[in-house]
Amino acid sequence: MKPRYFLLAALCVMLCACNRKAQPRDLVVYFSRTGNTEQLAQLFAEQTGADLLRIVCETPYPDSYEATVAEARLEFRDGVCRPITNAPVDLDGYRRVYLG
Repeated sequence: MKPRYFLLAALCVMLCACNRKAQPRDLVVYFSRTGNTEQLAQLFAEQTGADLLRIVCETPYPDSYEATVAEARLEFRDGVCRPITNAPVDLDGYRRVYLG
């Protein structure tokens, strides 16, 4: 390979690498009561290179599924949002946000 073609190829590789780093990232935001959604979110984030953020409630939901559903229904009916510990999140740097 001639030296000028080598330099041109090296420049192209460097530009592609810089552009890849400058692109906004993806984010997977999830809530998991039992750990099933957490496993899927982690797998999805690993496969896509996305950042991962778990929603953590200040007051956890009960261990019982039925009790959790009952509390969630009351919150929905009353228009109450359970406070989370890791909010707010700045989403400006992300191109896509996946919810789980």
